[in-house]
Amino acid sequence: MVAVYDSQETFLSENLVVGEVFEVKGALVRGTLSIPYGKYAISVYHDQNSDKTLNTGIFGIPKEPVGFSNDAKGSFGPPGFKESSFDFENEGQTIKINLSKP
Repeated sequence: MVAVYDSQETFLSENLVVGEVFEVKGALVRGTLSIPYGKYAISVYHDQNSDKTLNTGIFGIPKEPVGFSNDAKGSFGPPGFKESSFDFENEGQTIKINLSKP
């Protein structure tokens, strides 16, 4: 599950620019998103049980692998838009996101 956001106000909300689901085959997943040039932040999670929900445990800690653009990490919660944001400036630009282990 991939979500693309374009502002601090919408980051990690339901007001996303693009939302996509990519099939996981092995350790590496590749996908293409069509978005206009601009500043964005991406959040990703691996829906291991296919329930279309990021499953969390106590204190909202994810039970499934999650990741953010810039490999941003939060302390006591997810990172913010500022830490996760990047400038999408050219066609073919690649963003690599590593997922955390739950």
